[in-house]
Amino acid sequence: MNKIPLPRRNNDNPTIRAYDRAVRRGRKSYHVVPHEDGWAVRRLDASTSRVFGTKIVAVDTAKGMAKRERTELFIHGRDGRIRGRSSYAS
Repeated sequence: MNKIPLPRRNNDNPTIRAYDRAVRRGRKSYHVVPHEDGWAVRRLDASTSRVFGTKIVAVDTAKGMAKRERTELFIHGRDGRIRGRSSYAS
């Protein structure tokens, strides 16, 4: 997987704060990230991922997985920045 250098984080951003809280609490959140073959769905704690041809299919699949496991979903853009977030945690 290509490593994309990310710009400095804006800790005032609510999405970034939610991400930090999820990491601190040990939640196993899902991430939709760019991949050389399309888009990948990855868990925060795992290096393996499922790859899909389109972002729409990857997001739909990740939503189902996050709902099933009652966790959070972070959707990244091509530049690696978080573009969206959904929480299915109870």
